[in-house]
Amino acid sequence: MGLSAVFALGSMFCAGLNDLVFKRYVTRERSKGAYIALIGAIWALFFYATGSISGGMRFDHDSVFYGLISGAILIIANILLLEGFHGVDASVGSTIYRLNFVVVVFLAPFFLAEQLTLRKLGGVAFAIASVFLMSWSGDSRSGPWGRTVPLFFLLVIMAGILRGLMGFFYKVGTMHGVDVNAFLFINALFWVVGGPIYSLIFEEGLRINRSVITYGIISGLLVVGIASFLFLSVKAGEAIIAVPIAQLSFTVTAVLSVWLLKEAVTRQKVLGIFCAVMTVLILSL
Repeated sequence: MGLSAVFALGSMFCAGLNDLVFKRYVTRERSKGAYIALIGAIWALFFYATGSISGGMRFDHDSVFYGLISGAILIIANILLLEGFHGVDASVGSTIYRLNFVVVVFLAPFFLAEQLTLRKLGGVAFAIASVFLMSWSGDSRSGPWGRTVPLFFLLVIMAGILRGLMGFFYKVGTMHGVDVNAFLFINALFWVVGGPIYSLIFEEGLRINRSVITYGIISGLLVVGIASFLFLSVKAGEAIIAVPIAQLSFTVTAVLSVWLLKEAVTRQKVLGIFCAVMTVLILSL
């Protein structure tokens, strides 16, 4: 297994844990804007500290430019996804959003000089199958598509496309030699600013309490892992391999949910996890 795949698995596991934390967070009425802002604050402080320890962050043209693009894309994608879920069944929204790696698979051969071989296509096919199986298992009454409102459906599609573009620009940034600390620090600032803006528009202002702070710190550290490992993964190898593996985090969440939240084990979940394992094996070996 190559180093790129190892880093992608690291990003996948951090994302899976964070999905579980977020799942617990939204079980009660808590401020999403404050949560987003705290995640960004922890994220920014971490890379400010690591940048200072390593001799300072390098805010050159490429680091700033690609940091701004990827950061803006990611925060907009997250806000669109949150709003899209208001009119789209959770199983539908998660299916569309998790397919964001298809954007990278499409763009990589044209803009990143990465070859789309039959082996890679096979791995991507297993990844797509895993997404659909896991989404289907979420709501057996309505199937994977349920009931949707066209406008919100479009918001989720746009969120998925933007999330895929973020992975693409991570790879482009590494190709231009961006400073990892400066690049990810700039990404984090969008969350610090985007959280309060979200609260002002969609909530009744920032509502911060001990619970929000606790969840924000935990998710902030996990997001540091998600972003760091994804950056290292696309730097060490091909985005067309790294991004699909990193996006299989929902399988980790499913396993942990069965163990910690006592959720039911279904045939679809088992098959979805099997397809995810096949994806990793095919793309990494």
